[in-house]
Amino acid sequence: MQTKSHYAQGDVTLVPVEKLPEGCTVAKDSPTVEYGEATGHHHTFRNGAAQVLIAPDGRKFVKVNEGGAVLEHQEHPPLQVEEPQKAFGSNFVAYEYKPTREYRWGETLRVRD
Repeated sequence: MQTKSHYAQGDVTLVPVEKLPEGCTVAKDSPTVEYGEATGHHHTFRNGAAQVLIAPDGRKFVKVNEGGAVLEHQEHPPLQVEEPQKAFGSNFVAYEYKPTREYRWGETLRVRD
């Protein structure tokens, strides 16, 4: 049996978390999770069904509203993201955004979209 551990769309990975850090605020560009540096494309939740939060240390988190949310990007199929409690269990309250990393011998780079 295969179990799901996260959601991923292109260079965006959302990992469920049991707790949000103290002091998170709504990102100024919420509901967009990430913008592509090379293409100008973006990973954005449709219809205000999710909020992107910024922790004091700069990490990004996503709170998905009841009923789930659709993450869209110009080059990827839409991704239905369920509330973490529904998708992963009652202990989970949000998702942490983990940027995809690319490894080249001797260095680690952030993937650019």
